[in-house]
Amino acid sequence: MLKKSVSIFLVVMLLLTMGLSASAVGDSQDKTEPYDPNPSVRPCTIFGDDESWKAISADGRGYKADAKLFIDYPDGKTRQGTGFLYGDHAMGTAAHCLYDGRYGGKAKSIKVVLPHKTVVVDSSKLRYPSQWSAGSSSTVAGDWRYDYGTITLPAGTASEGYFGLYTNGAKVGDTCLVSGYRAGEYKARISRDKIRSVGPYDLEFRHDILSGQSGAPIYDDDYYVVGIFNYNAGFATHLKDTDEGENSGAKMTPAVFNFFKAIL
Repeated sequence: MLKKSVSIFLVVMLLLTMGLSASAVGDSQDKTEPYDPNPSVRPCTIFGDDESWKAISADGRGYKADAKLFIDYPDGKTRQGTGFLYGDHAMGTAAHCLYDGRYGGKAKSIKVVLPHKTVVVDSSKLRYPSQWSAGSSSTVAGDWRYDYGTITLPAGTASEGYFGLYTNGAKVGDTCLVSGYRAGEYKARISRDKIRSVGPYDLEFRHDILSGQSGAPIYDDDYYVVGIFNYNAGFATHLKDTDEGENSGAKMTPAVFNFFKAIL
């Protein structure tokens, strides 16, 4: 009788442990887990006057999982942006890095340059919301509420690690980081600051971000992406009560999260 009681107790404990483990890894519908071969790596906390620093390998996914994008548009010119890995073959970025009516519409091809690998993808690998398209002869990039998109890469591209996604994970006062490649620079830069406001579609924050970092991930200390950098507040006239010097990005809403997950 004692042996039977002990066996039942062990089975119950095993089931409870399995349940706790499942909840601990964040397998709910609003999260995807970040992956890193070296989980001990965390971002540096180096602060300069411009609140940014050049990423090095010790910065983990802020260095390993960000890519510099060289974007060939139909107008014949090449422009630069940033993308970030969030799965084995999945990359997120801003929609205007994939389609911009001012430059002829959908990008013809994009060279994706990661620290460990370079991949060239054609237009068939690019996805953005249908609401973003503004017509190939349009003088506007698209509807700002839909400025997010994905790039499908070859399997195994993210062998060095990738970010997780977190739906509605951004809260006012939370610290977030932004890592991306400035135009003309070949090392990613990371900045760190608090989230100043959260709207239905956007986040606002104060980081030192320049052209070329569009599409960069906005993420927390656990490498969960809560938004995608795409705007400068000086041009984001749709935002309310923005102070000079603030930047903004697309919020990781359930719609954005589901759009990104579709290619995982």
